[in-house]
Amino acid sequence: MKPSTPTNGGVTLRAALIGTLFIPMNVYLVVQWETVWGTQYPTTMSIFFNAIFSLFILSILNFGLRRAFPRNAPSQGEMLTVYVVMITAVAVSGHDFTQTVFCTLGTASWYATPENEWNVLFGRHVPTWLTVNDPAILTPFYEGDATVLDARQLRGWALPVVAWTVFFTAFAFTALCLNVLVRRQWMEHEKLTYPLTQLPFEMTQENPLAFYMRPALWVGFGIGA
Repeated sequence: MKPSTPTNGGVTLRAALIGTLFIPMNVYLVVQWETVWGTQYPTTMSIFFNAIFSLFILSILNFGLRRAFPRNAPSQGEMLTVYVVMITAVAVSGHDFTQTVFCTLGTASWYATPENEWNVLFGRHVPTWLTVNDPAILTPFYEGDATVLDARQLRGWALPVVAWTVFFTAFAFTALCLNVLVRRQWMEHEKLTYPLTQLPFEMTQENPLAFYMRPALWVGFGIGA
């Protein structure tokens, strides 16, 4: 009797939770790489290598889980859902997105001077609940010695950060919804292949070792290395 195989479910609570667990590590690394260390810029590339690496680890673990507990192993659809959760979080937290926005929340107030007349020209049009305007909060941010352990700092940044987070969450959700709306026309009628999806799709097959044993894969990997 053959062991039961996992169903082809896709968007499940389990998949969403697994993807959420991968978010802190991936977002932290992206922020460190792109804004602190200045060494790697994964979100400026067509495919996010940190998310691919996380999916690689997950696919290997899931291969073992499918052999030991086939009923409980995530399906390919769930694995791809995990990947979508990761790349969405990485994209929003990446270069020229929230990294830029959150770094400029105090710009209008901090750099306003009598000479440039920013307060006169547009200061009244900048919502106070979307920006940080308290000099006591902005001084350590721009000059250093700021710490997240300071309750006053946390209170000063809390409302703008929450407001922008809600906006970006709605923005990302809307983008995903638009993809769902155009998917049928683009994929089933116009036959678009989406090359960027081929790698995660192959990595999440029921037997990923068949993919990793392909000579062409390692030739391409060797050239890149």
